Amino acid sequence: METLCVEHLSKKYPGFLLDDVSFALDEGIILGVMGRNGSGKSTLFRLLTGLTAPDSGNINYANDSLEDANAQMWIYLGGEGFCLGRKVKTIIKAWKIFYSNFDEEEFFRLATLFQIPTEKRIGELSLGTKVKLQLALALCHQARYLLLDEPSSGLDLVSRKTLADMLKRYLLKDGRRSILFSTQIASDLRGLSDRFLYLKEGKVLYDGTIEDLLASYFLVRGTKEMLLRCPEGVLISPRENAFRFEALVPANKIDFLPKDLVIEHPDLETIILYWEGGRP
Repeated sequence: METLCVEHLSKKYPGFLLDDVSFALDEGIILGVMGRNGSGKSTLFRLLTGLTAPDSGNINYANDSLEDANAQMWIYLGGEGFCLGRKVKTIIKAWKIFYSNFDEEEFFRLATLFQIPTEKRIGELSLGTKVKLQLALALCHQARYLLLDEPSSGLDLVSRKTLADMLKRYLLKDGRRSILFSTQIASDLRGLSDRFLYLKEGKVLYDGTIEDLLASYFLVRGTKEMLLRCPEGVLISPRENAFRFEALVPANKIDFLPKDLVIEHPDLETIILYWEGGRP
């Protein structure tokens, strides 16, 4: 069942436009949102949570109003957000009072997995452990809509894997839940998401699975003479030196190119770098 539907969403700021963004999110799905700094990720999150009103477009949370959806939503935006002099276990006591749906047992299970020392004061924790503390708290509210802004920032490799396992377990506990997270790390998409959006300059450049994306492009290499035989407009961001070139090519246009080119399958990072005009 479709739990979130965004249609033609736009928001203009001086020097930036989030332009005609549309996508849908089904129950039981983890959707990643990736893009460079300034691509529109934070603007999209503010719109989805009602912190900012769109100039045009619609946001529909199943059959819920935004007010009802917010009551079933938990938002992680990073930052410390705690009294640094308090012990972790003291914060948990307060959390139970303020949030009736807080699952204390689940928190301590996650604290063990994330190796969060609950006897320590929050100010004594490392930056990465503070991030893990906030994520553990976010996953203990039984929220139907979980929005996480760059949740893996500050986490080491092992903790990122633990986070991926935690998010998948979170979905399995209730089939009506869905998760949307933002990231600037391509490996997060492979480890965390079922599918992803890629934003570039305020527009959706891609919406789909990693598998479909990888099947949509080839990386080609050849001599300068071969480059001269390539039809105009087929190659994406060709890189060349005095002797050779390489470029990204849509899979549906590979047959238009010279047959003597070297053809390879690019990885996710390479595709993104070509999208952005950078050099792999």
